[in-house]
Amino acid sequence: MEQNTFSDSELERAAELKQAQLYREGGFKKAKPLVRNLADYENHLFAFLIDLNICLLPVYIWAVLFLMIVAGLLPGAIFDLLFYLMYGLLFVMTCLVLPLYTAGHHGQSYGDRILGLRLVRRNRRPASAIALVMRQLLGFGVPTMVLGYFFSVFGVLGWWLLNGIIVLISPNQQTLFDWLLGLILVYTPTYKIRLEKPEAQKPVQSEPQPEKPAEQPKQPEPASLTISPIDLHIRSDFSDDGQYDVESLFQMAQSKGMKVISITDHNNARANSQCERFAQMYDIQYIPGVEIDTQCNGQRVRLLGYYIDWNKPVFQEIELLSLAREKEASIVRAQALEKVLGIRIDVEGLMQGSRYQIISSRDLTNMVFNNPECRKIPMVAAMLQDAPNERQARLDFRQAMFGQDGPCSVRVVYPEAQSVMKAIHDSGGLVVLSNWRLGSLKPQTWKELLGENALHQSIDGIEVFSPAADTKLQAKLLMLCKEKGLYTTAGSDFHGNHKPSRQLGVTTCPAKGLEMVEIFARAIDAGRPQTSARS
Repeated sequence: MEQNTFSDSELERAAELKQAQLYREGGFKKAKPLVRNLADYENHLFAFLIDLNICLLPVYIWAVLFLMIVAGLLPGAIFDLLFYLMYGLLFVMTCLVLPLYTAGHHGQSYGDRILGLRLVRRNRRPASAIALVMRQLLGFGVPTMVLGYFFSVFGVLGWWLLNGIIVLISPNQQTLFDWLLGLILVYTPTYKIRLEKPEAQKPVQSEPQPEKPAEQPKQPEPASLTISPIDLHIRSDFSDDGQYDVESLFQMAQSKGMKVISITDHNNARANSQCERFAQMYDIQYIPGVEIDTQCNGQRVRLLGYYIDWNKPVFQEIELLSLAREKEASIVRAQALEKVLGIRIDVEGLMQGSRYQIISSRDLTNMVFNNPECRKIPMVAAMLQDAPNERQARLDFRQAMFGQDGPCSVRVVYPEAQSVMKAIHDSGGLVVLSNWRLGSLKPQTWKELLGENALHQSIDGIEVFSPAADTKLQAKLLMLCKEKGLYTTAGSDFHGNHKPSRQLGVTTCPAKGLEMVEIFARAIDAGRPQTSARS
């Protein structure tokens, strides 16, 4: 039977199409927009320069031929012909090839492909081919041709200087036509796609020998679904977004064969009062815990407190301050949405239906999409039309309205990390840095959390293993724990139906990492935790 073979270019194109498919089907959620930092500015500039130099190839060739005419190697009579030929090729490169190439490669120009960038819509979903063509045509090709013709090189430089200024002041480094067309540049998530040339089929023997069927090895359970015996990041219904009561969590943990758990409710330590009794009933080791929102160096940071004395008044104070803070933010959030959509929201009614008098962005989103009249609002109707399904439309709306820099986002001031760390330490507990958004912490924030200033409190450990962290981040965190002598912990961040992607006991902690987590689970001596992983 004839075996199909594929060239390297065909395999490369197949991999590119698969990348685009994965991005379209959910990879866009992991895409990171460019922000105002040096590394992103450099990558943006290099991608632009690559595109620029490729498009200017006709000019470079013309310049070489012009020098040859000056040197007498070519007749001067062909100068005009060469000039118009160069100008025509420049038009083809800037107004046809670049726009069509970008659209054909799903938002990636020549430079973008090399730097791992992609032009997408503001909600990070793939942009339409028309939008991509218009962006490159009106933002690059037409200005280059028109301004270059009427104002020579100075007109083109002026246009790029204007766009450069706009990029510098834009939060996501958008050019003028990016703003007008609703586009942004993002770093695309990478996938390991293996496409190989099939081996040539061996000729059939005239007398084939019977072969013993190969025994099929049993496939191991994927690491992402492996149940760890230790889960130190669980939320109960004492949190505003937890589903299960405390006893249900112990029952589930027992059914999964788990040995050690900790319930770390959001700014709330009251679940711990029930856990000692259930730990004895279900024969599970329990570590008292809590998760507290803080701010450090202007960034929001979540700290996990373990082995705490939850009866200390400070934890009740933290809970009351959190409730007041979230209630105020809820009112501001709802009022902002009223202005954006031009509707009237029954804030009091929504709060009465909330156990903690909190109106989350999810609550407001559901309110809008569950109301037939609100669904007719042009912005909402457009999202329903553009999204592949209603669930995605709701996610897009929530991100657009309440995400960073959204018109309804609310800046909340949290307690300083230093004061919270001191409170946890004073209660006899250990401070562990939650894995929540760890990849975005600034170097100065890390320095403060690690207590490099002798007068500062410092963390005692890091939640290294979590579904929120990829293997690259986990490796970096492990090295940091080893370097600083910090404890290593693991947690699933299990919420229940409010976060269905997280499962109780699924912490992504491998077998080798479990040994390090067990050290933390034994970090208690005569009723008091040790203060260092090196102890």
